[in-house]
Amino acid sequence: MTADSQLALLARARSPKRHAHYWDPLSARDDCLGCGLSLQEFQSRQKRGRNNRKRGGGAELDVARTYGGEKVGPLGLPEDIRGKLWRTQVKVSQREAPPMWRAEFAKLAGQRDGRTPRLILRFTRQGVKSEDYIVVRGSDWLEWFGKDE
Repeated sequence: MTADSQLALLARARSPKRHAHYWDPLSARDDCLGCGLSLQEFQSRQKRGRNNRKRGGGAELDVARTYGGEKVGPLGLPEDIRGKLWRTQVKVSQREAPPMWRAEFAKLAGQRDGRTPRLILRFTRQGVKSEDYIVVRGSDWLEWFGKDE
């Protein structure tokens, strides 16, 4: 193995920085001359990114309409929806709610006597103050607080 080929292997082994991909139109190769990414994989990644961005933006708009507030868009802010009372960050998943949450809410909802069910998730580590997250179903939230102005 020559020194040049060893350098080429080392350069390809590291994760590449962003660069302008270049496919040689005169060559029979269909991979980028800089990083080796195939043209089909590059187009697939572009499409996946566009779809995810549209899905996230649509979810933010739907949440703003449902719970109130104003969608502020992709401005690089820490909040997706701005309201009078709440600063909201929206995360979207195509998965179902965790089975544990669903089971706990089913138990709590069955015993409902005018009190709102909630789930408190406490994350603890030794030597670090515990951190709590409170989960409330959207329908219960709207019943309790209504929409943000």
